[in-house]
Amino acid sequence: MSEHWAAKRCHKIYAVAQAMIDQCVEANVAPREKYKVVYSGMDIDKFMSATREPELRKDLKIPENARVIGAVARLFPLKGYEYFVPAAAEIAKRYPDTHFLIVGNGSMREDMDRDIAAQGLTDRFSFAGLVPPDQVCRYIAQMDILMHLSLREGLPRSLVQALACAKPAISFELDGAPEVIIPGRTGYLAEPENTEEVIEAVDKLLSAPEQAMAMGEY
Repeated sequence: MSEHWAAKRCHKIYAVAQAMIDQCVEANVAPREKYKVVYSGMDIDKFMSATREPELRKDLKIPENARVIGAVARLFPLKGYEYFVPAAAEIAKRYPDTHFLIVGNGSMREDMDRDIAAQGLTDRFSFAGLVPPDQVCRYIAQMDILMHLSLREGLPRSLVQALACAKPAISFELDGAPEVIIPGRTGYLAEPENTEEVIEAVDKLLSAPEQAMAMGEY
C-alpha cells in the first residue's frame, strides 16, 4: 500500500465520517459536539498471506475451476441478500463457470434457500456458515470477487479484508463503502438497491480477469 494511496483513503474516510455526523445532527440525534470519529482497526496479516486451498474448496463443493463470487455477512435483513440472489441469478446465466459462496449464518437462511432453489441455483451456492474470525481470511481467499450489498454499515470490514486478500470488491455506495473502494481501481460502487449496476460491475470484472486481478492487488 503506497503512502499516496493511504493519504487519499484517510482524506476520503474523514469526509465520509463528517457526512455521517452531519446526517445525525440534522436528524436531531445529538448535537455535533457529542460526536467523535473513531477509526476502525483490524489485523490484516492473515488476509495478506491467505491463499487458494483446493481441499477447502472441495469441502465447500466449489467446482475446481469455478470463479467464485462471495459475501461475508450475517444472514439478516439489511445485509443485502435480497439483492445478492437476484444478481447471482443473472450472473449465473451469463457466466456458467461462476459459483457463489456465502460466509455467515442467520435468520434468513431458510428464505434464502427457498429463493435460491426457485432460481434453480442450489448447486451454484455454497454456505460456509458461521466461521471463526481468524478463519474468515481462508474463505475470502477462495473468492475471485467480494460482492457486499449491505444497506447499512459503518465501515464494511469485509471490503477491507477482501482488498487485503487482493480481491476486487463491489458494494452499494453507502456509508463507509466509499472509504474503501476506489471505483475502477479496487472495485466498483453501485447505486443502492440497483442490481443492474451490480451486474454491470461483475461483468467488467469477469470479462477482464487480468484487470480484475490487478484491481485486487492495487
